Amino acid sequence: MEDTMSQEKTLDKKEKVMAKFTEAAAEIIKTEGYNALTVRKVAERTEYSYPAMYHYFNDLDHLYALSKALLIRQTVDEILLRLHSDNVRQDDLYGVFRIYTLYYFENPNLFRFFNDKAIPRKYLSLIYENTPDFNSLWRTSFTKQVALGRCKVEEIDLLAKTIIYSIHGMIALALSNSGDLNEETIVDQLYSIMDYLLRKA
Repeated sequence: MEDTMSQEKTLDKKEKVMAKFTEAAAEIIKTEGYNALTVRKVAERTEYSYPAMYHYFNDLDHLYALSKALLIRQTVDEILLRLHSDNVRQDDLYGVFRIYTLYYFENPNLFRFFNDKAIPRKYLSLIYENTPDFNSLWRTSFTKQVALGRCKVEEIDLLAKTIIYSIHGMIALALSNSGDLNEETIVDQLYSIMDYLLRKA
């Protein structure tokens, strides 16, 4: 019994320390960019010695993976808050994707991390296990379009991915200063793409 309690306390302490490291890493990624993340910098922010981090993480990619899961959760929460503050219903598909797009323009370091930083396959399960069920989120956003007969339930996953890939492609071009893309032109083009896809669905 005592051994079990001791193990639980040790596990709880380990999880708390890992969470502290992960939160510090996520903040660095969001404010300075993922290339700025180093073990030493995270250790300094958390007031631990940097060799201590290797007692909690296998390598830097392990920390990147947990940071990505945390940042995805934070992004979803912040977008949902923005929808509420802007009085945009979650089934207002166009409004949802407009706010999604503008959020990344406001947080370019976050976009570059999600878009550019490859996470090794061995850590992908950590991300999937610790992030929301996006299929259920999209089902809510597409409810009105389904009711209007503009798409079918079984098409939602493909439509959502196509729209998101379009958004990410345009933002990547805009952030690389290619062409005349900016927040306004991307939202305008996005609406045209969505109109086309929903007519074809």
